[in-house]
Amino acid sequence: MRITLGFSPCPNDCFIFDAIVNKRIDLEGLEFDIKMEDVETLNRWAVEGKLDSTKLSFHAYSYLTEMYQLMNAGSALGFNCGPLLISKKILQLKK
Repeated sequence: MRITLGFSPCPNDCFIFDAIVNKRIDLEGLEFDIKMEDVETLNRWAVEGKLDSTKLSFHAYSYLTEMYQLMNAGSALGFNCGPLLISKKILQLKK
């Protein structure tokens, strides 16, 4: 089975997908057509249904829940790496 897989050229994504791209793991017969683009392009392609699996911004995903399923691995939320979660109450963050 051939799957289109989109992710960005940022260091985190390159590290995360290295094992797939360089076939360092058993892909169990799966083949990947890799598309490396900036997140905005990946978001747009997802809206167009162009990719089987892709990195998305959380904002874009909120519009694509009927087309894509959120995987239970991989995300970036927090200080300086994505949107922040907010609360009505003041929360103490542990560092």
